[in-house]
Amino acid sequence: MRKELIIILLTVLILLFSKANVHAYFFANEGCTAYEGGCEQGIRDATKTIKGYIIDGAGYFLKSNSDMQLFLSKIELSELNGTDYSELQNIINSAIENMENAKETYINLISIAKRTPYNPSVIEKLQLFDYSSFQEKNKLNADIFKQVETFLSNGNVNGIFEKLKEDMENILKKLYNIKSGVDSSRFPELSELWQVNQMNSVTMLFGQYATEILYALK
Repeated sequence: MRKELIIILLTVLILLFSKANVHAYFFANEGCTAYEGGCEQGIRDATKTIKGYIIDGAGYFLKSNSDMQLFLSKIELSELNGTDYSELQNIINSAIENMENAKETYINLISIAKRTPYNPSVIEKLQLFDYSSFQEKNKLNADIFKQVETFLSNGNVNGIFEKLKEDMENILKKLYNIKSGVDSSRFPELSELWQVNQMNSVTMLFGQYATEILYALK
């Protein structure tokens, strides 16, 4: 019972967190500072600036992740409550829709970012940043942090966005596999659920670590 209550509580917190207007602070935020014009005066396409796309993309990604946490909680409790495949279909469809929206947002973000010159002073700071000390001080996951460092130490902020889009595409493949089984009223393979949960977590930390570094430049 205690385990089930913890799962439900975590799910509720994630759902509330994803709906709060704070998502830009946790997923590749401040990437706009690396471009000419910064976050407020940067170029825009017909609808948004780089900052606007970052915020929207983060929101969609976190909503999809929150959908999957709800999905996992339903699977965890299914042994006690039974498996409602109609409910699982609705949840996985929402997770897919939000991740598709995140991917499309990042496609637009990458397009506008590639047309925008970098801010030389920010790129220089990224190249001179003490990554090792930062990682050790903040006790960040070394493997994930190293990936972020590889991009930012070379001033490749576009690469951060491209990596996040690639991660979203890979997560979507897993989500569609899970959906296929649920649509046929087949209980999801636990290995696939573990994989997609890990992929979401790694992608989240990758985006967060990029944010932490960019914030540290202020």
